[in-house]
Amino acid sequence: QATIVEDHVGHGRYLSCPLSEIRLGQGAVLDFYQVQEQDDQARHLGGLRTYQERDSRLQALLFSAGGLLARTDVAALLDGEGADCQLNGLTLVAGNQVGDFHVQVDHAKPHGTSGQLFKGVLEGKGRAVFDGLIRVRKDAQKTDASQNNRNLLLSKLALANSNPRLEILADDVKCSHGSSIGFLDQDALFYFRSRGIGLAEAQAMLVYSFANDIVERIQWVPLRERLELRLAQRLYPEAAERITV
Repeated sequence: QATIVEDHVGHGRYLSCPLSEIRLGQGAVLDFYQVQEQDDQARHLGGLRTYQERDSRLQALLFSAGGLLARTDVAALLDGEGADCQLNGLTLVAGNQVGDFHVQVDHAKPHGTSGQLFKGVLEGKGRAVFDGLIRVRKDAQKTDASQNNRNLLLSKLALANSNPRLEILADDVKCSHGSSIGFLDQDALFYFRSRGIGLAEAQAMLVYSFANDIVERIQWVPLRERLELRLAQRLYPEAAERITV
C-alpha cells in the first residue's frame, strides 16, 4: 500500500510532456495524486497509464490549474477480477486557458468496479474538454462502472465540451454516465443574499463548494489543506480566508 503525490510546476514558456505508468499487483492499494500548476504560458501534454491485477485498488485524483494548454490522457486497464479504480479530476481555467481530460477505463475481467467524477470551473474565455469512455469487454460480467462530468461556467464567454461514452459488450453489468454544464444556481444565490451575505461572498462560497467536492476526497491531509487554500485563492482571493476557516 502506498501514497504518491506528483507535482508539475515551472516558469516561462515551455512544453512539458510527462508520462506516468502505474502497475498494481494482486491486492495492491495505491492513492495517486497529480497536481498540475504549470506557468500560464506553458503547454502541458501529459499521460497516465494504469494496469491493475486481481483485487487491487486505485484511487487517483488529478488537479489541473495551470498552463495555457493543459491536456491529460488517462488509460486504465482493469485486468484482474475484483479490481477497483476510482478516478477524480478538477480543472480550473481562466483567461484563454484550455484544459482537457481524456479518460478511458477498460474492464477486461469480471466483478470490476470503477468510478469517475470530473469537474471543471471556467472563467473568462476558458475552455474545457472532457472525453470519457467506459469499455466493458465480453468476459467482464458483473462490472459496476460510473462516469460523471460536471462543469460550472462563471462567464458567458467560457465554453465546456463534455462527451461521456459507454461501450458495453457484456450483458450482466451496471453502468451509468452523465454530464452537466451550467451557471450558478440563482435560487441558491438568493438564499444566501436573503441571509445578509454579500453577492461576491455568496458566489465564492457556492463555487468553492462545487470545486472542493473533489479536493476533499484527498486522504493525505497536508495536500488536501494546500489545495483547499489554493482553490480559494484562485477562485475568489478577497474571500479566501473566510471560506477556508
